[in-house]
Amino acid sequence: MKNPLAPEWLKTPDDLNRIDNRIWPRSAVRNTKGEMAIGGVEVSALVRKFGTPLYVIDQEDFELRLQAVQKALGEAARNIGTSAKIYYATKSLLTVDVAKWVASSGASMDVS
Repeated sequence: MKNPLAPEWLKTPDDLNRIDNRIWPRSAVRNTKGEMAIGGVEVSALVRKFGTPLYVIDQEDFELRLQAVQKALGEAARNIGTSAKIYYATKSLLTVDVAKWVASSGASMDVS
């Protein structure tokens, strides 16, 4: 059934169970039981330990993506004879750990 509120360009994926690594952490996989695991930890184990709702961040994935952004923007800036300063938008998620990860990467934080 087509959603009348969805824009025309938005298409339903062929496989609704496919994990898109542009959205999910690169470590997100479905195990042999069909359950999602993030960073090698089954989601059911996280739910048992922390309850729901639960927001899960894979530190390694976060840091790798931040490094990729720094590299891409840094190279683009150098190509035009300048430098780039990266700011993490803290309104997306700000925890003590995320702040530490951003700070240790050399990026800055934009607080709003």
